[in-house]
Amino acid sequence: MAGTQFSRDRRLAAGGFACLLLLGTTAACADEAGEAPVTGLTGPGIEADGGSGEAAGQPLATSGGTADSELPPAADDPRIAAYEQMLELLDAKEYEAAVDAASTVLELSEAAFGSDSLKLVAPLNNLASTQRLAGRLEAAEANYKRSIRLTERKEGILSKRLINAYVGLGDTYLRAGLYAQARDAFDHALRINHVNEGFYNAEQLKIRDGLTESYLGLQELDKAGFQQEIQLEINARRLGRDSPELAPAMYKLARWYERNGQFELARSTYESAKRLLSKAYGKNSEALIDALVGIADTYEREDLTSESARALKRSLRILEANGSDDVVRRVDLLVRLGDLYTRSGKTDTGRSYYSEAWQLLSADEDRLEQREQLFGSPQRIAGVRFDALRFGPGVKTDDDSLADGWVQVRFDVDERGRARNIAVVEADPPGLLDKRVVNIIARSWFRPRFADGRPVATEGLMYRHDYRYRPAAAASEAAEQDADEARPRHGRIEYPDDNGSDD
Repeated sequence: MAGTQFSRDRRLAAGGFACLLLLGTTAACADEAGEAPVTGLTGPGIEADGGSGEAAGQPLATSGGTADSELPPAADDPRIAAYEQMLELLDAKEYEAAVDAASTVLELSEAAFGSDSLKLVAPLNNLASTQRLAGRLEAAEANYKRSIRLTERKEGILSKRLINAYVGLGDTYLRAGLYAQARDAFDHALRINHVNEGFYNAEQLKIRDGLTESYLGLQELDKAGFQQEIQLEINARRLGRDSPELAPAMYKLARWYERNGQFELARSTYESAKRLLSKAYGKNSEALIDALVGIADTYEREDLTSESARALKRSLRILEANGSDDVVRRVDLLVRLGDLYTRSGKTDTGRSYYSEAWQLLSADEDRLEQREQLFGSPQRIAGVRFDALRFGPGVKTDDDSLADGWVQVRFDVDERGRARNIAVVEADPPGLLDKRVVNIIARSWFRPRFADGRPVATEGLMYRHDYRYRPAAAASEAAEQDADEARPRHGRIEYPDDNGSDD
């Protein structure tokens, strides 16, 4: 929209910043296969005449407390059918169709109440949220801004109703890689939140997560870190510094440190949580296990296998000391230990932990599906992240001049968890990222497939890697390959193609 240039770079921020409200009832945040949850989605804005225009129970109600109490919507209201259809389509991840349903809700609301009614705020925010999920970022921006203008005109610039729209707008900018605009939107939401709720309220935490992602995009790591660290202080003031309820906030901060490679800080935070929980519940309480698993993760990230294993084994001893029948928790710890030893090359030790987990799951028919998920096919457990190859050579960010490329690879995984017989089946363009994709697979460790409690080899696995590239770079790479093939070898010894294995 005006002054805003959206590129094709629609990277998602880590986590969303608001939950779904279904006709005024808070529902769980949806996770779209690792993407951010739906932000700011509310009921269809249906209420008794004179109502606020938001769903009943909506935590971001009007700031002045002037909204009349709301009644359930009429069963024959046509907006209900369109709204419910929108929710069903969102659940099915059919986002384009959900946009149409959300548009219908807005059109019906405008027909009923006019284009200048507060009762349009919720439908506008819902439409913008569905457009954002569908990748229609400019349209989402326009509708969030229309919602903001309407609310400011009716209720003033400090209305709590504005927060959802500003948070959604910020998330839209994050998806577009427009980090300065995202920062400004989240900052505006935070100021409105503070005016209405004070400096230490819990509602601001999701806003500060948005600010974190904005500052990360701007490469201002200190400011991003502050937004995470202040959340622990906010929770400590709300809950008390010695409250065991503070542990989840400590885990969140620790994960932030891990994400940025600050493993000692992460471990220190997990240790603090462990001490707090130990003081509250005792040194052998199962409540300590999450902290111990976090400690193990930090050691593993620093390739300190023995220290990591020690924390995981202590967790197992805690389960045993309590006579716990928590099979899910025990299996998780066993698989973690199996993965840890396998990717450190101690495959025989790793196999023993995998086998114990497999046996536990096999003993209960209700857990066979989980066994299949964990051991039914090879699972990649270590190696370079494939998103490091999101772009072709010389490209760091997405734009409209780039083209879509892909590489499809076939390979086997042996019983020790190593890739064998790696071969490129097809690539477009050929040769641009082929070798790099092959090398990533070759240097990966896999949790092998299990059958009858034993690891077995698996043949004919396929992986397709999609990326974005600059066509000129592909042409240059092809020309270089042609020139290399045309050069005389002059007695150079030729070797068979290597599959890139470390062995």
